[in-house]
Amino acid sequence: MLHITQVSQKRVESLSTIFAQGNLVKAMIVDLDEGRKRISLSTKVLENYPGEMLEKIDDVMESADARAERARKALPQLQ
Repeated sequence: MLHITQVSQKRVESLSTIFAQGNLVKAMIVDLDEGRKRISLSTKVLENYPGEMLEKIDDVMESADARAERARKALPQLQ
């Protein structure tokens, strides 16, 4: 699940203003809770600066794989 607080480093008022139903979204797994059978996702770790997901979502999604690799190197707990 992609919680509203994990979309961007800036405050997000409504998910419907960012994502349309049926859109493909690339996100990183930031937490696995096997006991509760939950996966936490984040797109804010893919941002180059706070609010980039809100301003340039297409650019972030287009380069998500490279950004995810950079985030894995910078944040070892994501590996």
